[in-house]
Amino acid sequence: MYNLRKNEKGLVMVWVAILLPVLLLFAALTLDMGRAMMIAGMFQDALDAAAWAAVVPSPSEIFVEPSPTPVGQEPTYVVRLNPSQATLRARSVFASNWGPTPGITVNLLTPNRVRVNTAITIPTFLVGQLFGEIRVERNAEAQSVTW
Repeated sequence: MYNLRKNEKGLVMVWVAILLPVLLLFAALTLDMGRAMMIAGMFQDALDAAAWAAVVPSPSEIFVEPSPTPVGQEPTYVVRLNPSQATLRARSVFASNWGPTPGITVNLLTPNRVRVNTAITIPTFLVGQLFGEIRVERNAEAQSVTW
């Protein structure tokens, strides 16, 4: 009589058939997440550049400190950023590095410090049907110096 319990022929094929889709799903998820992290890094770089551009003052935004300076010493210059000019500079640099993003906001925290915020949605290609899109929100801060 043929004993089915001791016959292990084809068992590897069953295990491969069960585990292969799981392994392929994890590989696809790894590729999508890696791509999303790479795009998020490039997005953060563009946002950092926008924040730095916002705090680079134009000549009309640099003022001499009103306190008296000792003889022979350079006066202290203070930066007071114009919100509309800072916003325009930040949006222009961000658009040139990343592309136009309508949701970018520039907030002046102090007269010489800004925070730039925005968000993007990164579509997933390989496992998009299961997980959909990845939303990435980032902000960057920069401060101009007093010299």
